Amino acid sequence: MHKEKLVFAQLVEFLNADKFRHIVDKHQGNRYIKSFTCWNQLLVLMFGQLCNRKSLRDLAMAIGAHRGKGYHLGFGSDVKLSNLSKANTNRDYRIFEEFAYYMVGKAQSKRMGNIFKIGGKVYAFDSTTIDLCLNIYQWARFRKAKGGVKIHTLFDLETQIPTFFHITPAAVNDVNALDVIPYEPGSFYVFDHGYNDFKRLFRINEIKSLFVVRAKNNLQYKAVRWKRKMPKNVLSDSVVIFTGYMSEKHYPKPLRRIVFHDEDQDRKFTFLTNAFSLDALQVALLYKNRWQI
Repeated sequence: MHKEKLVFAQLVEFLNADKFRHIVDKHQGNRYIKSFTCWNQLLVLMFGQLCNRKSLRDLAMAIGAHRGKGYHLGFGSDVKLSNLSKANTNRDYRIFEEFAYYMVGKAQSKRMGNIFKIGGKVYAFDSTTIDLCLNIYQWARFRKAKGGVKIHTLFDLETQIPTFFHITPAAVNDVNALDVIPYEPGSFYVFDHGYNDFKRLFRINEIKSLFVVRAKNNLQYKAVRWKRKMPKNVLSDSVVIFTGYMSEKHYPKPLRRIVFHDEDQDRKFTFLTNAFSLDALQVALLYKNRWQI
């Protein structure tokens, strides 16, 4: 555990303790607290994540076995399972959420670049399911014998940093998470085919954000304009309008449809996008970077 402690001490140096204290004061996180403050709680949970502790009990026992060193790492003098459990249950989650987003912003500013050179930030959005024990978390049922939650993550492709998280029960359809993304006008958002919800995509278009989404095979459309000369591996590049009743109703404007052949996988991909200023290879590259993540 000595190596983990050295790494942990280096990580803590990057934290802005004054900013965290300001957030705690705003939410009155340390009100009536005599020991095991919000700062102690933050460092203990960070240490548990770094050391891959499997439970709060496991974490409390690991710290208790090295109590003297834990105090000097900022854990405080009263790290017990009961205190840790009570703090996680009763304290305002917004303290840690707000500080996490503050640190994400700081990390982004350190890695800002212009890799894609398309005049805006580029984000990928997707979800992953974390299994939970149904005997304990009965509210998390999403199959007959399985429970879980979904973490919906917005990932900055240029800085390689996740910038937004949304947690739902696993039974919630992925497209519902599109409603809570903090869209930025002029930025690009890349989605897989599970996010073909044209009502929500049209909302993205109306706030002047740009999207690239992998199209489903059963799309009903009519091409109104297309390019004759196309670069290598671009099989089609056209402007289309929807002909299906619901899709036309929910997305009443033209979209761009691009068909691209990926030689590495020997697969054909079809994309829909409202980014008319990009060339077809740039659109394919955006999705390829999302797929690699």
